[in-house]
Amino acid sequence: MSRRLLRFVGLALGLFLLFNSPPVRWAYSHWFVGSLNLAYASCGGDRMAELAKEKDEHGRFDTVLRVGSKRAGRYVATLPLSSTRQGLIPITCFLALLLATPISWADRGRACLLGLLLLQVFTILRVGITLLLGFASIQVGESSSLLPWPEPVVRFLAFLELPLGSNLTTGYVVGLGCWLLLCHRHLDLDELGLGSLMGGGGSD
Repeated sequence: MSRRLLRFVGLALGLFLLFNSPPVRWAYSHWFVGSLNLAYASCGGDRMAELAKEKDEHGRFDTVLRVGSKRAGRYVATLPLSSTRQGLIPITCFLALLLATPISWADRGRACLLGLLLLQVFTILRVGITLLLGFASIQVGESSSLLPWPEPVVRFLAFLELPLGSNLTTGYVVGLGCWLLLCHRHLDLDELGLGSLMGGGGSD
């Protein structure tokens, strides 16, 4: 393994650990709650939702998603979320790879802005699946569910929620995919130390 590749891997790993430090997690958890509350401010019909910071006793989750009925005037269910697993991991994976990649600062800045926007949309959609599943599965009193969709649709949502909900691997894959999508045109295999491994140039 070339020294250039070692530098890239070491820098990316160091940045990833830095971006996942407790102060960053704490700051991001507030952004996670605030931005998603804004995104889900209007859920349509009789439905309402709210995110709030609340840790579980095992420390796996740090946020709750409350779903309820406007007509009933109360939240009827609470769903646990993890701001780190469901929002921060894709972002830190992407940023660590981006900042470790030897490209110009102009290209890096454009990729950073677009990547963060794409990952925010992904987070909204990701948590949105959990939200829709909650609305479709929970009843208020003896009335129908808050989202009376056909059973096959609800089952499909449950199927999507398994890999997209709080799956940690999905976060890494999405972060890596976002980096490749936005940086592949600027990647120089020799600069990354991959030239010799791919049949190209040598190493330092």
